[in-house]
Amino acid sequence: MAIKDAKKPKVRDADWFPIPNKIRWAIVGLFVGMFLGALDQSVLGAALPTIVGELNGVEHMLWVTTAYALAATIVLPISGKMGDLFGHKQLFILSILVFIAGSAVCISAHTMTALIVGRAIQGFGGGGLMVLAQTILAKMLPNLDQLKRVTPYFGIVFGGSFIVGPFIGGFFTSIDWRLVFWLNVPVGLLALVAAWKLVPKISDRIEKPKIDYAGIVLLSITSVAIVLATSWGGTQYAWTSPVIVLLLAGALFCGVTFAFVERRAAQPIIPGSLFRNRNFVVTTAALTVFGLVMMGALAYLPTYLQMVSGASATKSGLFLMPMVVGMFAAGMFVIAVEKRTKRYKWAPLTGMVVIAFSLVLMSTMSPATSVGVIMVYVGLLGLGMGLSMQILMLVIRNEFQGEEFAVATAGNRYFQQMGMTFGAAAIGALFVSNLGHQLSQRLPGMPVGAGGRGSLTPDMVAALPVGVRSAVIESYSSSLTPIFLWIIPLVVVSFVVLLFLKENPIRSTINEEGAMAAV
Repeated sequence: MAIKDAKKPKVRDADWFPIPNKIRWAIVGLFVGMFLGALDQSVLGAALPTIVGELNGVEHMLWVTTAYALAATIVLPISGKMGDLFGHKQLFILSILVFIAGSAVCISAHTMTALIVGRAIQGFGGGGLMVLAQTILAKMLPNLDQLKRVTPYFGIVFGGSFIVGPFIGGFFTSIDWRLVFWLNVPVGLLALVAAWKLVPKISDRIEKPKIDYAGIVLLSITSVAIVLATSWGGTQYAWTSPVIVLLLAGALFCGVTFAFVERRAAQPIIPGSLFRNRNFVVTTAALTVFGLVMMGALAYLPTYLQMVSGASATKSGLFLMPMVVGMFAAGMFVIAVEKRTKRYKWAPLTGMVVIAFSLVLMSTMSPATSVGVIMVYVGLLGLGMGLSMQILMLVIRNEFQGEEFAVATAGNRYFQQMGMTFGAAAIGALFVSNLGHQLSQRLPGMPVGAGGRGSLTPDMVAALPVGVRSAVIESYSSSLTPIFLWIIPLVVVSFVVLLFLKENPIRSTINEEGAMAAV
């Protein structure tokens, strides 16, 4: 792949990475868009207690997070393929506009329903931003040595958004929670200008695109049915109720039908050939678990810190900062070791062990656990994620070239995002169900707060009588911490799957064909 009118740069060891300045700025533009999409999966963590308290909707709390994650999940493979058909830069810009529109709906929301609708619109834009940014980045950097130098910074943008998000959300929530969504407007406009001016057009569009409408519909129905079943099962409906049984049966039917349809589609959304690649299957399974753990741990930890530890909204986000430090440090270390030894399989296996250990520690948290100790636990979780995530993403890029690369990236990100969506939905449902049960046991028939137990905010909890406050704190703690133990079996399964990772040498280039046009 060549860059038109781009002279070959002189490479010095001191260079950040040996690529033209024009492409460096384009990468910055992509990172802004990627950060915008990833940020809104975590930015509401610190704001949730205040939002659900003001809008009196604790029973719908999980949908504020799940609606965004589900919409992003659905659009991920679609955006990847549509980028191949109609142009990646054009679709990237459209995704930014959709994201800003969703933010406007959230700003004007005065009910939980309106807020959830706005979050879903945001998700449709945010999902496209994440997958298209990765695809454009890889096409701009066909040399994998260049890409390896950028990969840790991608980890900072993606992983850091999950840590900075709660901090930013907490800071603005201390003023007005709607400012969390107002923030997206100037950042979105900045991303729009950066994409328009800095990101080059990629001249690899398919001449006669054929949209896989059947695949899009079936994949969307499957995703929605799975998330609805995991969100409602055991909470709004019994697991054996007709609603849950029909949802699961529908997901199975549509999923199987989707697989058959994709085999016959001229330009499938997720080609079946991807699953004949062992490393694609292995890394996809592992990254799906990472998504579940990351979302499950971070979506409700800020709530825990505010309600149980008494931290302010701003501090609850700041206390999660050790995770991004652990992710970045571990990611840089793994890339450096791989460059010297050409070995990398050890990293995700070690990362799984560290993740499992951190989850065991997090399950022991109680109202007596200091914030400093919780920060150590979160830092260990970030260390495990950093050991695993960055190198596995590089493995995916190493396995596919040409047109296959974009659909492989989108397919891989779909399953990772599905893990995040499942984590937000399932863990959120368990947390809300446990919380309702715990509060009913400890405070039977007592309408805590002006709108009942569903309207509790951190400030209200702090103002409660000592006995009632202790009951609420114990309820929140007992509702969340056991869930961390329940995640560990999935981490163990992921460790076993990673044993089958084939340690293929990292190639020097990703793509031998195609050209990138000047902006």
